[in-house]
Amino acid sequence: MAVLRRAVTGAAVLLAAGVVLRAGQDAPPVFRAAADLVQVDVTVLDRQRQPVRGLTADDFTVLIDGEPRAIQTFAAVDLAERTAAGASWMHEVPADVADNRLAGEEGRLVVILMDRSIPVGQPTLVARDAALAIVDELGPGDMAALVSTSGGVPQNFTADRTRLRRAITQRDWSSGVSMEAAEIDDGVHEPGLFTNLTDPRCLCGLCQPHTITRVAEALEDLPRRRKSIVFIGTSFTFQAGPMLQQVELGCGQKLEDARKKMFEAIDRSGVTVHAIDPGGLRVVGPVSQAASTARGGPGPRGAAARQVQAVGTELQQTGELHVLPDRTGGRVVMNTNAPQARVPEIIRESQSYYLLGFEPDDDDEPGRVRSIEVRVNRRGVTVQARRRFVVGGGPADDGAARALVDGLLPSAERPMDLSVAAFAAADGSRVAHLAIAAGVHGLAPPAGDEPVVEPLEVVASAYDPTGRPVASARQTLEVEWPAAGLERPSRVDVLSRLDLPPNDYELRVAATAGGDRQASVFTHVTIPPFAGAKLSLSHVALSAGPTVRSAPPDFLADVVPIRPTPQRHFRRAEGAAAFVRVYQGTALDAPLVPVGVRVRIVDSRDVVVRDEALVLQPEAFAEGRATELRLALPVAVLPPGEYLLRLEAGTDDGEIVGRAVRFAVD
Repeated sequence: MAVLRRAVTGAAVLLAAGVVLRAGQDAPPVFRAAADLVQVDVTVLDRQRQPVRGLTADDFTVLIDGEPRAIQTFAAVDLAERTAAGASWMHEVPADVADNRLAGEEGRLVVILMDRSIPVGQPTLVARDAALAIVDELGPGDMAALVSTSGGVPQNFTADRTRLRRAITQRDWSSGVSMEAAEIDDGVHEPGLFTNLTDPRCLCGLCQPHTITRVAEALEDLPRRRKSIVFIGTSFTFQAGPMLQQVELGCGQKLEDARKKMFEAIDRSGVTVHAIDPGGLRVVGPVSQAASTARGGPGPRGAAARQVQAVGTELQQTGELHVLPDRTGGRVVMNTNAPQARVPEIIRESQSYYLLGFEPDDDDEPGRVRSIEVRVNRRGVTVQARRRFVVGGGPADDGAARALVDGLLPSAERPMDLSVAAFAAADGSRVAHLAIAAGVHGLAPPAGDEPVVEPLEVVASAYDPTGRPVASARQTLEVEWPAAGLERPSRVDVLSRLDLPPNDYELRVAATAGGDRQASVFTHVTIPPFAGAKLSLSHVALSAGPTVRSAPPDFLADVVPIRPTPQRHFRRAEGAAAFVRVYQGTALDAPLVPVGVRVRIVDSRDVVVRDEALVLQPEAFAEGRATELRLALPVAVLPPGEYLLRLEAGTDDGEIVGRAVRFAVD
């Protein structure tokens, strides 16, 4: 696999802003997090578990370690319905630009947690249906992630419903433990006692609390969004019985320690945990007193003893599924063959919520954990909110760094957006060039009398579907910021590149300026098999007018003839263009054929405002079995609003491919 390790040489001058970028030495980026106010997101539910709207700051009381604290900021959030008005593409077509503004925007963050306790067979199908129902209920500003206690993050946070659905359906979520396996006497476990505790793939059941702890820690520093974990599984392990002593000593203590850490992380994050049991209706028969004294073995008495064991296990599992929902104010859905039908009720609970902010004590010790209690002067209501917070500045206040390491959420100290576009290699090889454009905002230091020169470090890393890092690129530049009184750029588009074979990837890009101002952003990209596909399209790269500053400006000149930008909002006075390549199998020797291309632009009412068609003749593909299209976006004549650029390419033998890019005119 080719990995770019290309140094930035020479100097590039951005004349419009007076910014100079020079080569520098590689250094790892530093990630920190900070906040001036302690913020709390609060959901208030009535007796029917419907959100209570119309409350004001006077209706709330915040207690810190039992003492009242004045509320400094207050906001009521009422999220848009998922069936919001507008063209269907506005809800179904995801933006091709990712950003890290999770902490600064309202909406839901939903973690779908597929547990390894899901049995094989029908429960696996039910679990998948429940997860898909969650995706279907997501609103316009919501994001979801798919996590598994079997290991890894199959899908990071995204608003792309297609990608979420694919991640849910492409994997078998069952534990692999069938009823037949549960009856096997392997010399270690008694027949019928093969459980989540004794499974060596999750010994002691530690994978469950460990996974929830990591998720809760990653969500801790995102107070503007309502956060929930939907646990989908048939059981949760909270304690270890004596039978585990023959498997691993100290299992009970390990589980107790993990449980305590999980509760603390949940209390700090304010996440609401819901549980969905995909096991269907549970039927447990009566057990007689005589049978209750029998030990497991062959014959009627052994069968009765196993039934006693089943009853106990059933009651324990039922109770344990309630522990986290009861602690956080969530729901438990069980004893139904169609739990997916209850999903809309779960999602609607967070349709409306409140944001409270208060000042921490000036003399409080950094890293200290303090309790929070939120009260509402209404009878019969349930309050969902965080129970603890960590005083800023201490070693425990590292949520952004944890999120970056855990691969669940980016760091958002500075706004950052990202677009990526894959193009086939010119030599016909199976490795594609991934053009990366990261727009970094607000990195300029305070203006002084003299220009300031400081390093700008950018790291781009790609991870395969299993979460394994497969490629990385690092650039270290020096930025000269103008003195006070001169124009300063609000953003800089940093260009980078990775070379990767066809596959699905998660891409993470991090930038640090001056050693202490940083941001990171995550996205996903699918690289098509340009070499072997009869017909394929590159991603669509957009370029903007001269007001966009790129650094280094010609870094991607050998990949794409324009300077790609993640900017998707254009002023009518500035130019904007789209670039795409069309391929007919760069490694194939089949005859070249004509390719029809249709280009359409539709507005937010689904009205077609531009519709053009052209035919690319075979001779256009003579060089490398590829040709390119440059399309000027008519932003100067389009009314302000949101638009969708659609491109479709097809051949007479039925090959059809397409791309879609959202953009807006201000």
